[in-house]
Amino acid sequence: MNKKIILSFVFLSILCSLNAKKPDILLLTTSEQAYDNDISAAVLRSAYQKIGIDIKIEYYPSLRSLDMSNSGKSDGEVHRVKGIETKYTNLICINSPVQYLDICVFSKNRNLKITSWDQVGNYKASYIRGIILSEQKLGKFNLQTENNQNDLIKQLENNRYDIIVTSRLSGIYSIKENGYKDIYMISTLDSVPLYHYLNKKHADIVDSRDKINRIPVNF
Repeated sequence: MNKKIILSFVFLSILCSLNAKKPDILLLTTSEQAYDNDISAAVLRSAYQKIGIDIKIEYYPSLRSLDMSNSGKSDGEVHRVKGIETKYTNLICINSPVQYLDICVFSKNRNLKITSWDQVGNYKASYIRGIILSEQKLGKFNLQTENNQNDLIKQLENNRYDIIVTSRLSGIYSIKENGYKDIYMISTLDSVPLYHYLNKKHADIVDSRDKINRIPVNF
């Protein structure tokens, strides 16, 4: 079965537990220039449409997106790693992943051997500011960060960094989009599930019993 269909069906199972009171449209925010957004957006749009809710998605720098969804200026986040609700306490995690994300190392030196997060600290490295998993894993190294994917890949091309850490899709597509010929994906550091979040102002429409018809997601 198609991955998007499976994921959409899982989300439909969750969203069908909404009470009768529900909005006609939700404004969701997410990180700009992250190509992985398209997958999650498609899953969410399909699932929400089946219960009569449209979604609008706006793109911002990662931290601004989180501030908007946590403050209630938007209705939620398209996707984030699990656990951000401990810091962003106004966000509610919908407890089933919308997709799985490969976090990879990119470099102009294809001979580098980097197989762990800790090894990243041995290099002049960077990642996108506000990407929670990267901040959790790499924050102790006090690395320079960039605002978005295009800035990140451009600074690698300009030899400001030896390596960058970003998602597989975002790295590959930004290389292709910019026409760079000498940047390579050299390793995968992690594969993590991403979850949809709603602001707590929508707590009244989320079934607190969290009745989820769990369906295996096979990749």
